[in-house]
Amino acid sequence: MTSVRSGRRIYTVVDVVKGVAADALSFRHLKDAHLCAERLRRDRNLDEDDVQIFESAMDCCERAK
Repeated sequence: MTSVRSGRRIYTVVDVVKGVAADALSFRHLKDAHLCAERLRRDRNLDEDDVQIFESAMDCCERAK
């Protein structure tokens, strides 16, 4: 039997360099996503580059033992 838990949040940090998505990193905790985004924003020309955090929900299936 499988149970489904809905509403688990994930946070994805997208790194855009000169208009091209260079990387996407996902985190379970918003604090970790913020730390990553701040690290990526350092020493960047934010007129050309961008770093954004996106939140989404994910349904998880767990198999009962």
